[in-house]
Amino acid sequence: MDLKLTAIQMLILNANLLGHIVDDLLLGAAFDPGLWPTYPPTIHRRSTCIELLLFNEWWSHDGLASHILTSYLISSVLDGLPIGNECTGQCCSARTIHSALCYQFGAGDYSTVMVIEACSPTSAYKSN
Repeated sequence: MDLKLTAIQMLILNANLLGHIVDDLLLGAAFDPGLWPTYPPTIHRRSTCIELLLFNEWWSHDGLASHILTSYLISSVLDGLPIGNECTGQCCSARTIHSALCYQFGAGDYSTVMVIEACSPTSAYKSN
């Protein structure tokens, strides 16, 4: 397996960001809150400072997961990924990016995407 792909996968797991890309817990998975899917807290005009802080913290962590997923992708793959709209305040989550990658490469989960990418003769990831 490509060392870069292994590093990307391990970074997401070790940074405790897997919850930002998974949709459901795997059947029979051991109890580990780090594997639970996470979603941004709902906020409104009268949200408390703590609610706003938690919202911003969630999106900050999600941004890290998004960066890990996309930082080494080649431009042709990046061009096909959804993006947020800063003008309207619409964000694009790491889960959305991950889902788009799974759809593009016909894989059902992150591990499968990594295997497909590692075996592909023309990797979607940049080489140094």
